[in-house]
Parts: sequence; structure tokens; C-alpha cells
Amino acid sequence: MAYAKIISELSPTDQKFLMIMAKSDKDVVEISHIRKQMDKSSNYVSQYRQRLIDSQVIIEAGYGKVSFSLTFMREFLLKAAEFYNFGE
Repeated sequence: MAYAKIISELSPTDQKFLMIMAKSDKDVVEISHIRKQMDKSSNYVSQYRQRLIDSQVIIEAGYGKVSFSLTFMREFLLKAAEFYNFGE
């Protein structure tokens, strides 16, 4: 239930960012992919990237790339999305 608490405390935009990562099927996701999926500017997406890094939910994984910092977060998000209306 710790993951549910973490996700519930994030903003809807933070949750959307994470869902885009979870649905990408890659361990390392390019910020450009997230930006295109969100249809937002680089500056906008960078703010949320930094917020999630500061929250220790994601980590930098090379230039312009991020990855989940928490084990099984992707699986949790995909399963939880069936029950909760977040990240959409």
C-alpha cells in the first residue's frame, strides 16, 4: 500500500507523467517521448521531471532519459490504473 500512498500524494500531471513512463514498456524512457505524449513544451515537462526526481519516484538515466527508482512501480501503476482514474 506504500505505492498507493505515494501516487495519491502526487498531482494529476505527475501521475500522467508516470503513466506515460509505465506504458512505454521500456526501463529507460526518453523525455522527448513523454513530452510528445503530454503535448507540452520542454520547460513544462522538465518541471514535472524534476518534481518526480525530487520525490525520489524516478531517477535520471542518462541525458534526456529517466527511469523508475522504485522496484515494480511500473507494474503497480499499470495494475492500479484499472481500479483508479489517475494518470489519464
